[in-house]
Amino acid sequence: MHFGGPHDLESLADALGFPQPRSVIDLPPEPWAAERTRMHPAPYLIAGDPPLIGLQTLSQSVLIGPVRYSWLGGVYYPWPVLQDARAVPIFLEQDALLEELTRLTKQLLRSRRREFRRCDHCGETLPNEQMMERGFDPGVNVCHGCAQEKYGVVF
Repeated sequence: MHFGGPHDLESLADALGFPQPRSVIDLPPEPWAAERTRMHPAPYLIAGDPPLIGLQTLSQSVLIGPVRYSWLGGVYYPWPVLQDARAVPIFLEQDALLEELTRLTKQLLRSRRREFRRCDHCGETLPNEQMMERGFDPGVNVCHGCAQEKYGVVF
């Protein structure tokens, strides 16, 4: 099985049942070029709103993993990054490859969805990386936006 380009990423995401919306993204723009060395080469597809799962094709494997926001360059600028990706070799027989990728998709989506919490102030359900640490206000889930607005937190 050969993959290459955004069209193949979309086709594979369709076959695996990735959620909508989806977008194929490149690496972040300047001034975050220093972060490029720790990220997977672009392009990669992200799916969900907020992003849940990502997919990238390389020369010998397909990377699949959760997408989490990363704050690049030491400033408050969240960027969706494919993290803890698992590599599935593309030399597998096509049915075996799709079966393994489908299994991982279901597992990763279940796992990623468990990382979301509802903000007790605004009611929005967000991933952990967009929420304050659990000890910030004991017993209260607070998103970053409400932490700024209600608690005066500066990021």
